[in-house]
Amino acid sequence: MEIKGLFSLKGKTAVVTGGAGKIGRYMIRGLCEAGAECIILSRNKDKSMGFINEMKQNKYSVEHYKCDISREEEVIKAKQHYSSNKNIRILVNNSAYTVCKDIFSLTVEDWQKTYEVNLLGSFLCTKYFGSLIKKMEAGV
Repeated sequence: MEIKGLFSLKGKTAVVTGGAGKIGRYMIRGLCEAGAECIILSRNKDKSMGFINEMKQNKYSVEHYKCDISREEEVIKAKQHYSSNKNIRILVNNSAYTVCKDIFSLTVEDWQKTYEVNLLGSFLCTKYFGSLIKKMEAGV
């Protein structure tokens, strides 16, 4: 059974961090198949655009917003950009930064970047986009 046979997200918008990555692409495909519009929050527009063009060929609504989710001011700007013109009901905190080193080779800078994207970024997106979802009094 296809996703759209299980439930409908028609008229709802999903914000997906890291949406152009391997897992993010599957998340967006599933959300779009269920009828949602999707916004990719990502630092890398070029990486997102090939995927977005592919999704648009299938008549899905996907767009990119350049945002470093580990920077509060950028997350606030993204929230403000979409706060009045999108029905944001879904947030998928999917961004991840990984360093493939053993603990003895890991630098403080490596650990700081991992913390900033994986933890702080998820916190900031939940805080700011979650406030939009809460205002609607309903998430999915």
